[in-house]
Amino acid sequence: MVAWLAVRAMGLCWAACLLALLLAGVLGRAGGTVLVFAGRSSGISLVDVARGWVQPLPLRGSMPVWSPDGRLLLYLPLDARGFFVFDAASGARYPLFESPAAGSHWNPAWSPDGARLAYAASSDGDFEIYVVAVERDGRARGAPLNITANRDFDNNPTWSPDGRYIAFESNRSGRGTIYIFDTANPAQPVRALTDGQTWAANPAWSPDGARIAYENHLGAQADIFVVNVDGTASYNLTNHPNNDLAPAWSPDSREIAFLSIRNFFRQVFIIEVATGVARAQTQDEGDKEGPAWMP
Repeated sequence: MVAWLAVRAMGLCWAACLLALLLAGVLGRAGGTVLVFAGRSSGISLVDVARGWVQPLPLRGSMPVWSPDGRLLLYLPLDARGFFVFDAASGARYPLFESPAAGSHWNPAWSPDGARLAYAASSDGDFEIYVVAVERDGRARGAPLNITANRDFDNNPTWSPDGRYIAFESNRSGRGTIYIFDTANPAQPVRALTDGQTWAANPAWSPDGARIAYENHLGAQADIFVVNVDGTASYNLTNHPNNDLAPAWSPDSREIAFLSIRNFFRQVFIIEVATGVARAQTQDEGDKEGPAWMP
């Protein structure tokens, strides 16, 4: 009982600290200055880009992503099946689904209005993109809808800023290609954004709606590319000899956070889209995963 009370008190302390940060405006400053990422050994942490500090959170898991209003953090715990929701104000943690479906759940993405969640899931090795409605507290409402429904590998959904389209990666053309699904016309065939000549993966839609960043894999080399939403003007943004992965746009669409292996470990970097200048945000030991911006 004493041990339980100690753990509970620690959770309340963390919640109070996070609430203080929220009230101080650190997590919600306009333009986006805070990143969240997962470390394989250190759990989930925050990075204040402006102040240069890294703050661990009392969460062990991966794939963290903030709700559009910044109140909730969705993540995949190390010790549970399915996604969990963390309420930053209260410190409460609870499952997204009351009874998670069997199989793997990956790469969640909130819709811009916070009313839906897209994610990839597999029960038989065949990953599909699902969309489920969510309540204001982040809990799922109703059954998830399989929007891809095929035998190919579909993963890494990302929403357009107006909430109408979902870009995702799929190998249905024989290699990784970015496709766009129209939620307003679900019977309409998906549109290929990339040409399938290289392996394209992990798309991220810019908040201004104009571009999509993605991983471009050619052999053993991976760089972050940017392309217009009509498929034109694709270019190599990072253009670095080390692998660059997992792009995430800043709220003002001026910067992209990403992962890069430039000092033996996978670290979080930020690159200015206009200049191509990159700077490291983490430099400690241990691989990092999934940077995501606080709205």
